[in-house]
Amino acid sequence: MMRVAIILLLLSAGSMADDTNTSSCHAEHAGSKEELSPALLEIVGKVCEKWQATFEKISWQLMNVTNKKNQDAAQKLISYEIGDLRNGRVWVKTNTSSVGKQQQEIFWFRIRGFATVWSAKHDVPVNSVLTRDDLIQQSVDVSTENLTQDQIVVDPMGMFVRKSLRKGTTISTANVSGPPLIQQNQRIQVLIENNGLQIKAKGIALSTGWKVGDAITVLVNGASKRTDATVAKRGWANVSI
Repeated sequence: MMRVAIILLLLSAGSMADDTNTSSCHAEHAGSKEELSPALLEIVGKVCEKWQATFEKISWQLMNVTNKKNQDAAQKLISYEIGDLRNGRVWVKTNTSSVGKQQQEIFWFRIRGFATVWSAKHDVPVNSVLTRDDLIQQSVDVSTENLTQDQIVVDPMGMFVRKSLRKGTTISTANVSGPPLIQQNQRIQVLIENNGLQIKAKGIALSTGWKVGDAITVLVNGASKRTDATVAKRGWANVSI
Protein backbone atom coordinates (compact mmCIF):
# COMPACT_ATOMS: atom_id res chain seq x y z
CA MET A 1 0.00 0.00 0.00
CA MET A 2 2.79 2.39 0.89
CA ARG A 3 4.45 1.78 -2.47
CA VAL A 4 1.21 2.45 -4.35
CA ALA A 5 0.69 5.67 -2.37
CA ILE A 6 4.18 6.90 -3.27
CA ILE A 7 3.59 6.20 -6.98
CA LEU A 8 0.27 8.04 -6.91
CA LEU A 9 1.92 10.99 -5.14
CA LEU A 10 4.67 11.16 -7.77
CA LEU A 11 2.13 11.02 -10.58
CA SER A 12 0.14 13.79 -8.95
CA ALA A 13 3.25 15.94 -8.54
CA GLY A 14 4.15 15.41 -12.21
CA SER A 15 0.66 16.46 -13.28
CA MET A 16 0.85 19.59 -11.15
CA ALA A 17 4.25 20.47 -12.65
CA ASP A 18 2.81 20.15 -16.18
CA ASP A 19 -0.12 22.41 -15.27
CA THR A 20 2.31 24.98 -13.87
CA ASN A 21 4.42 24.93 -17.04
CA THR A 22 1.42 25.49 -19.33
CA SER A 23 -0.76 27.75 -17.23
CA SER A 24 1.23 30.85 -18.21
CA CYS A 25 0.41 30.34 -21.92
CA HIS A 26 -3.26 30.33 -22.89
CA ALA A 27 -5.55 30.87 -25.86
CA GLU A 28 -6.65 34.44 -26.48
CA HIS A 29 -10.26 33.34 -26.89
CA ALA A 30 -12.04 30.61 -24.95
CA GLY A 31 -12.53 27.46 -27.00
CA SER A 32 -9.61 28.13 -29.37
CA LYS A 33 -7.65 25.15 -28.10
CA GLU A 34 -10.52 22.68 -28.47
CA GLU A 35 -10.81 23.45 -32.20
CA LEU A 36 -7.19 22.51 -32.97
CA SER A 37 -5.99 19.16 -34.24
CA PRO A 38 -3.34 17.23 -32.25
CA ALA A 39 -0.65 18.40 -34.70
CA LEU A 40 -1.62 22.05 -34.26
CA LEU A 41 -1.83 21.63 -30.50
CA GLU A 42 1.77 20.41 -30.59
CA ILE A 43 2.76 23.47 -32.64
CA VAL A 44 1.08 25.73 -30.10
CA GLY A 45 3.05 23.97 -27.36
CA LYS A 46 6.32 24.66 -29.21
CA VAL A 47 5.42 28.35 -29.63
CA CYS A 48 4.57 28.68 -25.93
CA GLU A 49 7.73 26.85 -24.88
CA LYS A 50 9.96 29.20 -26.89
CA TRP A 51 8.85 32.33 -25.01
CA GLN A 52 7.85 31.05 -21.59
CA ALA A 53 11.24 32.07 -20.16
CA THR A 54 10.93 35.55 -21.68
CA PHE A 55 7.44 36.52 -20.51
CA GLU A 56 5.59 36.00 -17.24
CA LYS A 57 2.47 34.96 -19.14
CA ILE A 58 1.55 34.56 -22.80
CA SER A 59 -1.68 34.56 -24.77
CA TRP A 60 -1.86 33.30 -28.34
CA GLN A 61 -4.26 33.37 -31.26
CA LEU A 62 -4.02 31.46 -34.53
CA MET A 63 -4.45 34.06 -37.26
CA ASN A 64 -4.87 31.92 -40.40
CA VAL A 65 -8.10 30.38 -39.18
CA THR A 66 -8.97 28.70 -42.49
CA ASN A 67 -5.94 26.38 -42.37
CA LYS A 68 -6.76 24.84 -39.02
CA LYS A 69 -10.06 23.47 -40.43
CA ASN A 70 -8.05 21.32 -42.84
CA GLN A 71 -6.00 19.63 -40.10
CA ASP A 72 -7.31 16.13 -39.38
CA ALA A 73 -6.71 14.15 -36.21
CA ALA A 74 -4.40 11.68 -38.01
CA GLN A 75 -1.95 14.39 -39.01
CA LYS A 76 1.45 14.28 -37.30
CA LEU A 77 4.07 16.99 -36.93
CA ILE A 78 7.40 15.98 -38.52
CA SER A 79 9.41 19.22 -38.30
CA TYR A 80 8.87 22.91 -37.63
CA GLU A 81 10.63 26.29 -37.71
CA ILE A 82 9.56 29.26 -35.60
CA GLY A 83 10.28 32.81 -36.80
CA ASP A 84 11.16 35.85 -34.71
CA LEU A 85 8.46 37.57 -32.71
CA ARG A 86 7.84 40.93 -34.38
CA ASN A 87 5.14 43.40 -33.40
CA GLY A 88 3.23 40.69 -31.60
CA ARG A 89 3.18 38.25 -34.53
CA VAL A 90 5.18 35.15 -35.38
CA TRP A 91 5.15 32.60 -38.21
CA VAL A 92 5.66 28.85 -37.91
CA LYS A 93 6.69 26.73 -40.90
CA THR A 94 5.58 23.12 -40.50
CA ASN A 95 6.09 19.80 -42.22
CA THR A 96 3.29 17.35 -41.37
CA SER A 97 2.17 13.94 -42.59
CA SER A 98 -1.19 12.18 -42.78
CA VAL A 99 -1.69 8.67 -44.16
CA GLY A 100 1.78 8.73 -45.71
CA LYS A 101 1.24 12.09 -47.42
CA GLN A 102 3.39 15.05 -46.41
CA GLN A 103 2.55 18.74 -46.69
CA GLN A 104 4.16 22.03 -45.75
CA GLU A 105 2.29 25.03 -44.36
CA ILE A 106 2.97 28.39 -42.73
CA PHE A 107 0.87 29.41 -39.75
CA TRP A 108 0.73 32.91 -38.29
CA PHE A 109 0.12 33.45 -34.60
CA ARG A 110 -0.58 36.61 -32.67
CA ILE A 111 1.38 36.51 -29.42
CA ARG A 112 0.85 38.76 -26.44
CA GLY A 113 3.71 38.51 -23.96
CA PHE A 114 3.24 40.10 -20.55
CA ALA A 115 5.95 41.20 -18.11
CA THR A 116 6.03 43.33 -14.97
CA VAL A 117 7.69 46.59 -15.97
CA TRP A 118 8.07 50.18 -14.86
CA SER A 119 6.06 52.69 -16.88
CA ALA A 120 5.87 56.47 -16.94
CA LYS A 121 3.16 57.64 -14.52
CA HIS A 122 2.87 60.91 -16.46
CA ASP A 123 4.71 62.74 -19.25
CA VAL A 124 8.43 63.09 -18.41
CA PRO A 125 10.68 65.48 -20.41
CA VAL A 126 14.07 64.51 -21.82
CA ASN A 127 17.14 64.88 -19.57
CA SER A 128 15.02 64.42 -16.43
CA VAL A 129 16.21 62.20 -13.60
CA LEU A 130 13.54 59.62 -12.77
CA THR A 131 12.07 59.60 -9.27
CA ARG A 132 9.55 57.32 -7.59
CA ASP A 133 6.79 59.86 -8.35
CA ASP A 134 7.46 59.49 -12.10
CA LEU A 135 6.98 55.72 -12.14
CA ILE A 136 4.33 53.05 -11.81
CA GLN A 137 4.88 49.28 -11.91
CA GLN A 138 2.41 47.09 -13.78
CA SER A 139 2.05 44.02 -15.96
CA VAL A 140 1.82 45.03 -19.63
CA ASP A 141 2.07 43.45 -23.07
CA VAL A 142 5.67 44.13 -24.12
CA SER A 143 5.74 41.84 -27.17
CA THR A 144 4.21 44.47 -29.47
CA GLU A 145 7.07 46.80 -28.50
CA ASN A 146 9.62 44.13 -29.50
CA LEU A 147 11.22 44.35 -26.06
CA THR A 148 13.49 41.55 -24.90
CA GLN A 149 14.13 40.69 -21.27
CA ASP A 150 17.52 42.41 -21.23
CA GLN A 151 15.96 45.67 -22.48
CA ILE A 152 13.53 45.90 -19.55
CA VAL A 153 14.92 48.12 -16.77
CA VAL A 154 14.60 46.46 -13.37
CA ASP A 155 15.21 49.58 -11.27
CA PRO A 156 14.96 52.90 -13.18
CA MET A 157 15.02 55.21 -10.14
CA GLY A 158 17.78 57.80 -10.55
CA MET A 159 18.26 57.07 -14.26
CA PHE A 160 18.31 59.79 -16.93
CA VAL A 161 15.57 60.13 -19.55
CA ARG A 162 17.13 60.00 -23.02
CA LYS A 163 13.86 60.42 -24.93
CA SER A 164 10.79 62.25 -23.69
CA LEU A 165 8.36 59.78 -22.11
CA ARG A 166 4.63 59.88 -22.70
CA LYS A 167 2.32 58.70 -19.93
CA GLY A 168 2.21 54.88 -19.97
CA THR A 169 5.47 54.41 -21.92
CA THR A 170 7.41 51.31 -20.83
CA ILE A 171 10.78 52.17 -19.29
CA SER A 172 13.50 50.40 -21.30
CA THR A 173 17.14 50.75 -22.30
CA ALA A 174 15.89 52.54 -25.43
CA ASN A 175 14.66 55.57 -23.49
CA VAL A 176 16.64 55.73 -20.24
CA SER A 177 20.23 55.14 -19.19
CA GLY A 178 22.75 55.91 -16.53
CA PRO A 179 24.20 59.42 -16.25
CA PRO A 180 25.45 60.85 -19.58
CA LEU A 181 29.20 61.15 -20.13
CA ILE A 182 28.67 64.82 -20.97
CA GLN A 183 25.65 66.82 -19.92
CA GLN A 184 24.27 69.94 -21.59
CA ASN A 185 25.71 73.18 -20.16
CA GLN A 186 28.52 71.23 -18.45
CA ARG A 187 32.05 72.65 -18.45
CA ILE A 188 34.26 70.13 -20.24
CA GLN A 189 37.78 69.53 -21.57
CA VAL A 190 38.15 69.68 -25.36
CA LEU A 191 40.92 68.06 -27.41
CA ILE A 192 41.30 69.95 -30.71
CA GLU A 193 43.07 68.03 -33.49
CA ASN A 194 44.36 69.46 -36.78
CA ASN A 195 46.73 67.53 -39.05
CA GLY A 196 48.34 65.69 -36.16
CA LEU A 197 48.56 68.76 -33.96
CA GLN A 198 46.65 68.48 -30.68
CA ILE A 199 45.59 71.34 -28.43
CA LYS A 200 43.76 71.02 -25.13
CA ALA A 201 41.21 73.66 -24.25
CA LYS A 202 38.24 74.21 -22.02
CA GLY A 203 34.69 74.66 -23.22
CA ILE A 204 30.99 74.26 -22.53
CA ALA A 205 28.84 71.43 -23.87
CA LEU A 206 25.77 72.75 -25.69
CA SER A 207 24.14 69.32 -25.94
CA THR A 208 24.13 66.01 -24.07
CA GLY A 209 26.32 63.03 -24.99
CA TRP A 210 25.37 59.66 -23.52
CA LYS A 211 28.14 57.42 -24.77
CA VAL A 212 31.56 57.49 -26.46
CA GLY A 213 31.22 58.57 -30.07
CA ASP A 214 28.00 60.56 -29.63
CA ALA A 215 27.91 63.78 -31.64
CA ILE A 216 27.51 66.96 -29.61
CA THR A 217 28.12 70.68 -30.06
CA VAL A 218 30.52 72.65 -27.89
CA LEU A 219 31.61 76.23 -27.40
CA VAL A 220 35.37 76.34 -26.94
CA ASN A 221 36.64 79.09 -24.65
CA GLY A 222 37.59 82.11 -26.74
CA ALA A 223 35.57 81.00 -29.78
CA SER A 224 32.53 82.90 -31.02
CA LYS A 225 30.84 80.02 -32.85
CA ARG A 226 29.73 76.58 -31.71
CA THR A 227 31.71 73.58 -32.96
CA ASP A 228 30.76 69.98 -33.71
CA ALA A 229 32.49 67.45 -31.45
CA THR A 230 32.35 63.79 -30.42
CA VAL A 231 32.27 62.40 -26.90
CA ALA A 232 35.65 60.86 -25.98
CA LYS A 233 35.07 59.95 -22.32
CA ARG A 234 33.39 61.41 -19.26
CA GLY A 235 33.89 65.19 -19.37
CA TRP A 236 36.00 65.07 -22.55
CA ALA A 237 35.15 65.77 -26.21
CA ASN A 238 37.22 65.70 -29.41
CA VAL A 239 37.09 68.36 -32.12
CA SER A 240 38.64 67.87 -35.57
CA ILE A 241 39.32 70.94 -37.70
